Amino acid sequence: MFTEFLTKNEFSDKYIQLFTIRFTIGNLEMEDEKTEITIPERSIEMYNNMNAFL
Repeated sequence: MFTEFLTKNEFSDKYIQLFTIRFTIGNLEMEDEKTEITIPERSIEMYNNMNAFL
């Protein structure tokens, strides 16, 4: 990532967004290891989980 082109606020916002995505995926995989995350039925659960972490 080209951090020199981002302001401090932009960098921290992008970092938090990427962290919440990765944290949500890891959290949902631990909860139910048999179900894939890419199925559409899990999208609402992922969206709600990401908003809770933000």
